[in-house]
Amino acid sequence: MLPFTLCIIKNNKEELLMLFRNKKPNKDKWNFVGGKIEPGETHEQAAIREAEEETGLTIKEIIYRGVVK
Repeated sequence: MLPFTLCIIKNNKEELLMLFRNKKPNKDKWNFVGGKIEPGETHEQAAIREAEEETGLTIKEIIYRGVVK
């Protein structure tokens, strides 16, 4: 299994951004932004890329919280 990111994005009002998924495997479910880490990418680079791909947002600050195994 490839490693992936899960990004919890919040604004200055402490509101969290979630997406309602339209594709399998999480179709019709709410989830946070994220996706597979591509070969050669760091966790941070993948989080920034996924956030932009899925939301159009440019992330300016990342707080890395760790790895779940």
